[in-house]
Amino acid sequence: MAPSFIPEDNIQLSSDVSVKAFTSSLAFNSGIGIAIFVAFCIVRHWSKKIYQPRTYLVNKDLRPPELPPGIFTFVTASFKVKDTELLDKVGLDAYMFLRFLRMSA
Repeated sequence: MAPSFIPEDNIQLSSDVSVKAFTSSLAFNSGIGIAIFVAFCIVRHWSKKIYQPRTYLVNKDLRPPELPPGIFTFVTASFKVKDTELLDKVGLDAYMFLRFLRMSA
């Protein structure tokens, strides 16, 4: 049985195809992710019943701080709110979730 050798041209071609496939899938999935994020930022203003129910359904003393108007302003506002205020207003589950998001950012 003769040893099987792969010519170096095939290795280079395989490597080029792999890099092209990775970059094209990265670009495609990044585009989809950005489109979904922008859609969420727009739709969350129209559907307060779904995305911000605690801003109007609970007593005023339990409501979280009002978010500033704008499409992407909730991102910076979520990093600026104090931990004690967040824990008192929205509860331990939401507090831990936002702590996790802050840690990963």
